[in-house]
Amino acid sequence: MAKSAGVIIARVVVVVLILAAIAAIIYFLVIRNNGEARGPTYEEMNRILNSENQATFEQNIGELETGNYFNYANGISNVDFKNVYLSYYMDKQILNTYKDLLLYVGNADARALQSISDNLAEYESALVDVVHSQELFNITQSQGIGASEVATNFGYFVSDFIELQQIFHVIVNDTFNYVTQHYYENINAFLSQKYAQTYILNIQSGLINSKLTAGERVNEALYQDSLAMVKFYTDCAENSFTEQADSDSSIPDFIALVSNMSYDFSGFYNAESKAEYYAAASDDTKSQLQVLARGLGLTGRL
Repeated sequence: MAKSAGVIIARVVVVVLILAAIAAIIYFLVIRNNGEARGPTYEEMNRILNSENQATFEQNIGELETGNYFNYANGISNVDFKNVYLSYYMDKQILNTYKDLLLYVGNADARALQSISDNLAEYESALVDVVHSQELFNITQSQGIGASEVATNFGYFVSDFIELQQIFHVIVNDTFNYVTQHYYENINAFLSQKYAQTYILNIQSGLINSKLTAGERVNEALYQDSLAMVKFYTDCAENSFTEQADSDSSIPDFIALVSNMSYDFSGFYNAESKAEYYAAASDDTKSQLQVLARGLGLTGRL
């Protein structure tokens, strides 16, 4: 009987060892290898966005429509600063929402990941220039050197900021498209509140960024629409985009409308003035646009 029990125990031990070996093989061949394949771009992004230069850059530019730079830009009527800042701020909210999915999606497209990595390297290099021009402006402003020279140095900084934002927008746009393409594969992504609002905000940021890239004026309607949208978006993000589950919220109607693929609202999304687009729409379309407006934080702007 003892011998039989010993044999059973021995067999159990062998089975356990075999299972442990299989688990080890799975870990090293699947989990570990996938981690190595999917991690570098995400880690590089976090390294750069948590770098000392990035912290200095963000400390200098202040918060949304507040801080020394914003006040100075208003004082000399430099509207480019507030426009590029808003585009950057919108993109930052989008990236904060979706960048962690780089880990989940993994190396689904090596070429796309390499493109993001290459642009991250460009961003890091441009960040050095931005911080340098910030230092130049800060020194001349704090020392009370001639107003003309201070304004000139601020102009250099804004120009560097626009160049930085051009790169940053590409990174954010490519990251968003890359992770959502594979994360929402074979499903209607617009059924997700997070995706629907981010998708449209990404278009909105692109409208401002395109104007800045072309050296064209960003009109006040575009700026104010964008400001309202990103403020609403950050509120939704802070609530983990849970308004979709609230029957008293306007979000369920918004999702039902944007996820209906028989409608095409791209003209509204890409309109520089949402109010002008609304004014030219038919009555039936206007009722739909009001639903979209409530889901995007544009209530009262149409």
